Amino acid sequence: MENAPLEPLNFHLPRRPADALWEALQEWCSASATLVQEQWNQILTQPVQVALLDVTPVSYKEVSAAMTPGAMGVHLKLGRDRIPSIVVLTALQTQALLAALLDLPGNDWPEPRELTAIESSMLEVLFDRLAFAIGESVPGTHSIPCRYMECMLRPERTRILSPTAEYYLVQIDVRFRFGNQVAVWVLPRKEIDDLLEETPGEDETGHRAERRVLESLSHRIPMEVLFELGSIELPMSKALALTLGDVIVLDQSIHRPLVASLEGVPKWIGMPVRVGPRQAFEIRESIGS
Repeated sequence: MENAPLEPLNFHLPRRPADALWEALQEWCSASATLVQEQWNQILTQPVQVALLDVTPVSYKEVSAAMTPGAMGVHLKLGRDRIPSIVVLTALQTQALLAALLDLPGNDWPEPRELTAIESSMLEVLFDRLAFAIGESVPGTHSIPCRYMECMLRPERTRILSPTAEYYLVQIDVRFRFGNQVAVWVLPRKEIDDLLEETPGEDETGHRAERRVLESLSHRIPMEVLFELGSIELPMSKALALTLGDVIVLDQSIHRPLVASLEGVPKWIGMPVRVGPRQAFEIRESIGS
């Protein structure tokens, strides 16, 4: 039997970190993909599937090669130290996300084109959800702050990444009704290693996963919010005599704030406002714990 040819090792390529750190990174990336899918599908009219494909330590050159022309960069800041990070979506992915938001018909990929200001604003809602999912999914007992900063139309030209640093290149498969496309998430290695070294030991991994499931379930429990416009007492005779067109004057002045209750408990004080054609409630003060 012939021996397989030996391939020379390239010592210039970044190497994997220690096992505990590598497992924490893999856990974070996988949990982030799962929670992004959950967050996006709450507002998309056509659901998508998001899954982790691979995590690779890379050089800046490989990061640049992964940012194809025409892609959109989602600039994020992670943790208390505001670590810079970029999620790169292909032009087809951005158009497919818009189609899923707007419930556009058809089963063929939308043609790539320049986005309008309104379309960019709509996508920012998804990018805020993306940032939330990443911050909530980090290993450990607490989430980290993750903020969406801006969209970059030419992420391959970004200057927020250092050409001399090493990175983690995370490949994420996003499946639409048109098909699937791979997005990439770029993380600076040194800063992310320092962040993940604060992760609790392996004996807490099961408790973290169980707690995260319970927290996710609790966040989805529907709760009734009641906005109290006012009240009045009427004798039975007047109440029974009410007909269409009658006006009932309440005890609430139009200049006084209203009370909003959560599951029957007064929680906020605010004022009625209008958002486009819809009525809304602007919170001015919290009165509950």
